[in-house]
Parts: sequence; structure tokens; C-alpha cells
Amino acid sequence: MNKSAKELINSDKNDFSDPNNPKLSSIFKFYTEDLTRNGMTLAEYINQYADTKIAEKEEYSFITYDWSLNKQK
Repeated sequence: MNKSAKELINSDKNDFSDPNNPKLSSIFKFYTEDLTRNGMTLAEYINQYADTKIAEKEEYSFITYDWSLNKQK
């Protein structure tokens, strides 16, 4: 799981080009409660795996999830 988290966090599904205003994958919006259940903030969770550390913020911007990936063919 740690390897998968590191791969997702450091992938192009997130934009850390401005660490003070990162744009996060919507996965982090959907699962914030689960990822922060142990008392960590979202930034603390992400930064334990991130090559580029992000700033602690009250609110983050999230990249729109592409729901067409879920469509059955």
C-alpha cells in the first residue's frame, strides 16, 4: 500500500508545481476522512510519500475526476 500511495501522490494526477497551492487528485477529496482518521492532516498524509512537500492549508483545490474512466464498454 505504501508503494501505491507513493506512486499516486507523485504522479501527474496531482499538480505540486506550486507547493503552497497544490492541486490534488479528487481521490483525496473523496477519501479525506479515511486518510486523516488517525489524526494526521491531509498535508501530513501526502507529505509522508511526496517528493515535493505541500503546504498545510484549510482548503485545497482538487482536479476534476474523469468519471468516463468508469464506463463499461
